[in-house]
Amino acid sequence: MPTAPLFRHAEDVYIENSMFFLGDREDPNNPLYVGGVSTPDVTGLVTASEGLVTVLCGVNTGDVHVSVEVWPDAPDVNADMWDDVAEASVAWATGRVWVIGADTHDMPGFRVDLLTGLRMHRVRVCVRGRDAGNEFQEGVEKHLVQIWPAPAALEVLHKATDDVGAVWREQAV
Repeated sequence: MPTAPLFRHAEDVYIENSMFFLGDREDPNNPLYVGGVSTPDVTGLVTASEGLVTVLCGVNTGDVHVSVEVWPDAPDVNADMWDDVAEASVAWATGRVWVIGADTHDMPGFRVDLLTGLRMHRVRVCVRGRDAGNEFQEGVEKHLVQIWPAPAALEVLHKATDDVGAVWREQAV
């Protein structure tokens, strides 16, 4: 197992509609532009469609703190300090993705460079503070996004304790 990520970046991301995304802003086929954005009904936290990962937040509009790590292999699952932890697989056409909150030009999110030449990736999202964010207490919601090359696999829910995720999973039934 790897002991440290190859890349790590963290910053606050301004979001709208209780979601942020990971995708290639320059891809004209990005589901943000052509439709087909999936909602995280299975995990209540994260899902993927071709070229795009959707992450559900508790905050409707405002800042959430997002840390992104790129790993050479799957990091260990450490769910102790998180409310919910889930994974999804995504195929990205390029070696770069952006964390995209509100899709405006003055708030572009930030760029993440992946391991080049590798199309299929696994994305694990860990979150805490979504329930407080749902009560409009901006600044307490924190997300950790871990990305590594891996074959496609079904979505997995490692831990589920917050109310925001429970509501989304109940809607899927």
